[in-house]
Amino acid sequence: MGYTSRHDALGKGAAERGHVLNLDKTVPTPGFASPVTRRRWDRPKGSHGSMLNKMLIRQRSHQKAALGQRQNGSACWTLHLPVVLARTDRVITHELWESRSGWTGPADTFGSYGARWANVSNTPFRMFKMWTHEGGIATPLIAYWPAVIRARGTITREVGHFVDIMATCLDLAGTEYPAAAKGGSPSAPLDGRSLLPVLLGSSREPAPLFWEHEGNRAVRQGPWKLVSAYPGDWQTLRDYPKEGRWELYDLAKDRTELHDLAALHPDKVRELSAHYESWASGAGVVPWAELSASRK
Repeated sequence: MGYTSRHDALGKGAAERGHVLNLDKTVPTPGFASPVTRRRWDRPKGSHGSMLNKMLIRQRSHQKAALGQRQNGSACWTLHLPVVLARTDRVITHELWESRSGWTGPADTFGSYGARWANVSNTPFRMFKMWTHEGGIATPLIAYWPAVIRARGTITREVGHFVDIMATCLDLAGTEYPAAAKGGSPSAPLDGRSLLPVLLGSSREPAPLFWEHEGNRAVRQGPWKLVSAYPGDWQTLRDYPKEGRWELYDLAKDRTELHDLAALHPDKVRELSAHYESWASGAGVVPWAELSASRK
């Protein structure tokens, strides 16, 4: 799968929709590179595209095999599950790993396609995997439950979190969260809430959702999201003027986090940051600066 002929279209699309959304102005989009650089950048993206294509072909062959077993009356465990929840990871890493043999893509190489293509792939969302802006955390959940979900192929805009999966499984199984783990030690408090109302076509009352990863922090309640990028020395953050500061976005109107409203709504910043600090204390979050210092 080649991408060289698509550089201009991809680059212009990123410029029109997303170049201003991505925070590293020093990382050019592939469409504006020289021909020599384009050929070098084309190899990792081509390998990535080929990998995805092979995965899709394999997935379709598995689906056909399962359907054939079902039609023939033989057992197929994937078709007898009452409910399937599948999270698809759409966020892209900006990290760059290169193997000594180059971007050839065979099994004995290990590499990623770096910040330039991540800049394009995560458009229109901001940032990449590891950060808590939407480009680092927004991912869909696919639910399959033919006995209950009648409106097949529909999309709900209800917001959930990975911590909701345990609560959902307990709800579906009709059991309680154990008070103690195996061996008698007390269980950690259960985070998350059941997604069953959403699966049944209803909705849930908004509740705060929290994220922290390597010093990058966020809290969301309803449409309001408070987010902060840790001030590090990553190339994609060196020119980012808001390192370490809380940013406030109304995701109902600004899904791509373009308009920081922190200065206009200081009360909302204080409210959400208090929620975050309370959660971080209860969850045992250690400030990233302390962890980094202890590793030196």
